[in-house]
Amino acid sequence: MDRLEQAAEGAERVSVQDLARAIGERSYGPFILLPAVLDISPVGTAPGAPTVLAAILVVFAAQRAVGRHHLWLPRLIARRTVGAQRLHKTVGLIRPVGDRMDRWFHGRLPALFQEPVVRAAAITCVVLALLMPPLEIIPFATTLASAPIALFGLAFVFRDGVLMLGAFAAAAGAMGGALWLAAGYLGSG
Repeated sequence: MDRLEQAAEGAERVSVQDLARAIGERSYGPFILLPAVLDISPVGTAPGAPTVLAAILVVFAAQRAVGRHHLWLPRLIARRTVGAQRLHKTVGLIRPVGDRMDRWFHGRLPALFQEPVVRAAAITCVVLALLMPPLEIIPFATTLASAPIALFGLAFVFRDGVLMLGAFAAAAGAMGGALWLAAGYLGSG
């Protein structure tokens, strides 16, 4: 939250690129979390929405999977701006929630944020996102893939190893569940 406010100091408007730079390596978290949460929400029920969200997830997660520490954003997204005053107000509103979450998720099991594990998490996000388009034919099935991706996003934001372990467990369950659903759906048709 402090970094977001610092990015807005002395500016009239702040670009998404400026915000991503201010957050640093943790910027992967929100950019992975948001599309996953959108898929879980009613937005994800719109035809084609899970496929579009999956493509966005692949663009962001694949960057971390190949070892990029700083997020590259497409120009269309990077140039979007928000008023500095609105950003300060928003940060003020969400700071209490962030502070509470910081108390819960505070860097437990930091060994799980070594490079090989972080890359494995990003690769897992890519694999799960690639499952979303075929799962779209089964109502609400994309939530199987997007829920663990959201957990990975939270783990990246808070750099919390317990969340990371939970995300890996959820991802394993989601992959098994997706195979079971696909087999049942294809077997019944």
